[in-house]
Amino acid sequence: MKLNIKIYALSSLIALILGSCSESFLDKEPLGTLSTATFDTDTTTLGLAVNRLYGTLAWQEYTIGRQQFSTHELSGDDFVPGSDANMNLFQNYTFLADNAYIQQFWDRTYQNIHYANVVIDRTAALGTKAPISAKLYEAQAKFFRAYYKFDLTNVFGDAPLRDHDPSLEEYNIPKSPRADIIKLVISDLKYAIDNLPTRAQWGTVQLGRMTKGTAQGLLAKVYLYEGDYTNAKVYADAGS
Repeated sequence: MKLNIKIYALSSLIALILGSCSESFLDKEPLGTLSTATFDTDTTTLGLAVNRLYGTLAWQEYTIGRQQFSTHELSGDDFVPGSDANMNLFQNYTFLADNAYIQQFWDRTYQNIHYANVVIDRTAALGTKAPISAKLYEAQAKFFRAYYKFDLTNVFGDAPLRDHDPSLEEYNIPKSPRADIIKLVISDLKYAIDNLPTRAQWGTVQLGRMTKGTAQGLLAKVYLYEGDYTNAKVYADAGS
């Protein structure tokens, strides 16, 4: 008898709760949803967006960095894949586009490029009125875009060239030749070199941020990969 009373009381309570939940009560705008609309063109929010770019570097260590080293190292002779089937595919050159590691590398790289474009587009929106800090933000963002674009084309060759944050209508962007991607990489790094401080100029408070020398070093590597040894030496010497 007591059990029946408890069940009845519990059922009544549930009915009361459900009955009190009107549609208007549940119909709330999700405050936790992130979008580029939350970023304004003021330097405070641009600074937060730039800091997010530095956070993307940690992704390369996600699950022991398997997405990174699978697309960069696993086909080498000095790697023994063991029992992981996905890794054996790389070793045997039999991997397909639907390989989980390849998909994760592709998706995350473009996500990181998106983060860079969010900053670049918004610093450009400030135009000639952009304060010095905004130029510093753009220089850092262009370094990161160049870094991820260079990494992407070294793995895939031709790829969609996203030089801005695309609208919904632009998401089906066709592939561009690798040469066009490298052209953007070089342009971004030259902008970074012209606008980034040296390590000494950043000071100890900003230790760890991308520097003029960092950009020069990466540009030297880009030219080296492209077989332009003259420019590779110029920027290697400049960044040393």
